[in-house]
Amino acid sequence: MADDPDDTKPDLLRDRLLMQAERGEITGEQAEEAAAAHGLEPFERKPELPRFDPKLKSHWSIVMAVAWIAWRDFEMVREQDPEFCSEYFQWIARGRIVRPHNDGESVKRLIYLLEAHRAPTVSRLALRDQILRTRGNVPSSAVMAIPEAVAALWNALSEGSLIARGFDTHGAVVEIPSREWVYLRLREEMGRDVLGYDAVIRSPPFTAVTLPQSDVLRLWRVTAEFLVGPAALAGKTPRRSWQVDHIRQALGMVFPDGVVPPNLTAKEIGRRIKPIFIDKSWKLPSPDSIARALGRRKVG
Repeated sequence: MADDPDDTKPDLLRDRLLMQAERGEITGEQAEEAAAAHGLEPFERKPELPRFDPKLKSHWSIVMAVAWIAWRDFEMVREQDPEFCSEYFQWIARGRIVRPHNDGESVKRLIYLLEAHRAPTVSRLALRDQILRTRGNVPSSAVMAIPEAVAALWNALSEGSLIARGFDTHGAVVEIPSREWVYLRLREEMGRDVLGYDAVIRSPPFTAVTLPQSDVLRLWRVTAEFLVGPAALAGKTPRRSWQVDHIRQALGMVFPDGVVPPNLTAKEIGRRIKPIFIDKSWKLPSPDSIARALGRRKVG
């Protein structure tokens, strides 16, 4: 490790360590150790709760809503908040040809850069979900893959059971009509999500799109079957039923106010939600599964 910086002012100490790491003279870990030895705050930092707590935000971005629909985990949603990402710093190692400080011959080495997390996008979220599933590390609260969550969100927006707002091309805040969502698609441009019309390349018709958090949670609810954040049930993971979750999603679309008339039989409810199951290519639910989803029979 390079000699410790002899500067006495904290800011100069930090700048010297950052410069050494960026030249590949020390690693990010060594920079952290030197900073701690001099009583400095860590370079790597993750905002602590309650900062950027998604439960305290009245509106979520599209990528935050997709993360919730797929994973039902507030911490996962928090990590998709652009404001959170802008203040979450980590060391990134990159191979680079550098010239040593003593002007010797250039060499290839690993350098360490302190960078904020990139702004989240749905495509990167889908890639992360795919990697987690390949490794078998998918969150225990997850109920569907990201592409399926995007489809569920678009379906709710297209049917009008969820209303999004954003800036139009004139800079006015507007509600995006449900009829528009059939033609709107997300694409990534310059590291950010852009909402545009399918197969049409032009300026985005809507920007800074947000969704009411309360409506997202109403349509895709937290239930006893899903752990949200740290387990709070004496270390026991409740048994999950994908079929029950599909039923509850469909019920949220058929009964937007969240109230299922108690006089409706499971058979009648099944008839009403059947078109949604057919549209999503889900296995049709049995009356028994519907009863469990409604709490009329114990799950598991």
